This record gives sequence, structure tokens and C-alpha cells, in this order.
Amino acid sequence: MNSSQTVPAADWHPQNWALLCQRLASGCLPHALLFRGQEGVGKKQSALAFAHYLLCQNRRSNGPCASCAGCRLVVAATHPDMLCVEPEKDGAEIKIAQVRELIAFTERTPLQGGSRVVILAPAESMNDNAANALLKCLEEPGSNTVLLLVCQHAGRLRATLRSRCQSVLFGVPPHALALDWLGGQGVEPDKAEPLLQLAGGGPIKALLYAQQAVWEQRESMLSGLVALGHGRKAPAQLAQEWSGFELKAVLEWMGCWVQEMVRYQATGNERFLVTSGYRKMFRHFAGRAGCRRLLALEHWLAEQRVLVASHSHLNAQLLLEAGLSRWLDLATTRLPVASGECD
Repeated sequence: MNSSQTVPAADWHPQNWALLCQRLASGCLPHALLFRGQEGVGKKQSALAFAHYLLCQNRRSNGPCASCAGCRLVVAATHPDMLCVEPEKDGAEIKIAQVRELIAFTERTPLQGGSRVVILAPAESMNDNAANALLKCLEEPGSNTVLLLVCQHAGRLRATLRSRCQSVLFGVPPHALALDWLGGQGVEPDKAEPLLQLAGGGPIKALLYAQQAVWEQRESMLSGLVALGHGRKAPAQLAQEWSGFELKAVLEWMGCWVQEMVRYQATGNERFLVTSGYRKMFRHFAGRAGCRRLLALEHWLAEQRVLVASHSHLNAQLLLEAGLSRWLDLATTRLPVASGECD
């Protein structure tokens, strides 16, 4: 695990951490746990931290000792009784050969005399054959074996696998803690808040955005939307300019801005327009569009994010043109709504 992404698991998720430690101490820890939650909230890091705790030879009440042979091996990523199973590259599947290696690992005698720990992440990336192979392992696990499945989209994981794991839900860490942590990672305060908003409250995802220069992408997008609204650029032209941007981040930024307009349009309170320097544009678009069209665009953007996450061969140019055309349509004069409808 990259040290820059080390997270204080017990501080971010104290209830989960206390529950896991309590079950371990009482001998009631299940053989398979499903760590689930949205992207960037510290699920995998918590799984790594708990694996470290399981393999510590001199456990304390709330964490590993950090000095025993087991701890040193975990820190060096050379512990013989710990296995991490991941896709071979980003966006790839976990294959049956990897799960067969996992099964063979669980059948061996622990070399350090304690537990064997497997971390499988993301669990939903297993292909069908790999999932079938893992099912048997979950039904008949080897002794002294703990499997930690990390999952962002639990609905994509087979129900037969979910039912054989005890689920642990990881929510968004407290906002102040997330901002403090991002500051400790070198993210400037004026950038941390918007990046955390873009990441849906997930600080690790926000840090990744900071490292990928997504902030610069944001500024380019906002200036482009101004030009689009003033008629200086057409949707197709702007879509071409955005072709080098990460598509998922584009959709997420636009979704955040539409949410700002929805809150402002519903309340009339400008404190919801948090994107400094662009309140005039958002006020104009919100006033012209009305609640129903804003919500329709928010729904469409959410649908496209799901498509982008599940398909690797989408036509990005056409998708961006469609999104920008819908954005521009917000500024067209809207028809009167019937009495009692959301304006």
C-alpha cells in the first residue's frame, strides 16, 4: 500500500474497527467479511489494517504492536500468511487462475503459526468462473483462515457470495476529519473542499483527483461552460476540447454543479452555490431551467456515470456532446408549469 494513502482506519471508522476487534477477542470473528461502501472511503485500507492486526503476534486492545515479527513482515509486504488478490491492471477482471491460487493458499499450513488472511479487492471484478471457484472456498474455508472481500458495488457481487460473508458497511468519514487528512497529504485548503465534494465525501478518491490534476480540469470545464452559455462555443467544439479529460470526472463535476443549482432553485439561498466565481452563471441557468429540468439532467448524468463505470468502449465524444447540449438547453425559456408542480 502506498504510504501516501495510509489512512487512520480506527479514526475514520471507529465503530467498525471496535466491532471487528471485539469479535476477534471473543472468538466470534466470521471466516469471511465483506467490506462494502462507496469509492474512496477507506475500505481497502481498513482491510489491510485489520489484516495487519490479525497477523500481529502481540496484539493490543485496539491495534497491532508494530514491533513483532508479524508486524514487521506485514509492513515489508512479505508476510507469508497474507495474500492480496487484485486485477492484474486497472479495469481488468479477477480471473479463475488467481482464485485457484487463493484456494491453494488457504489450504496450506500457516507458516507463522497463526492465521492466514486473504484480501480480495474489488470483489465485484471477479469473472463468472472466478466467482464460482470462490464460492466453494467460502463454503468450506480452511482452518484459521479469514477472507476479507472489499466491494464498491455490492449489487454486482453474486448473492450467493454475499450471503456467505458478514457485511461491514463503511460510510463517508466525518467531513472535518476528511479535510484534515487531505491537508496532511498536501492538498491546499481551497482545493480540498471542492475535490471532496466531487469525490462524494471519499477522501482517498479526493486525493487521487488532486494527484491527477483534476482541479485544472475543473477550471477548464467551468471556463468552457461560460463560453458555451455565451454562444462563443458549440457543444461539439467544447466536447472535442474535453476529449482528453477523464470522462467519469467530467460527469461527476457536472453532476455536482447541477446539484448546486437544484438546491439554490429550491431554496433561493445562494449559500448552496459553493463554486466561487461562477454564481452568476449558476443563478441564471437555475432560474431559466426550473427544478424539473435540473433534476432530469441530474438523473441523466447519474445514468451516464453508471454506463461509463460498466463499459469501456463508449463513444466519449458523442456522450460529451449530448451532455453539453442538455446543459445548454437549461438556459432556454421554459414552459409554464401547472399549479402545484415543482417549478
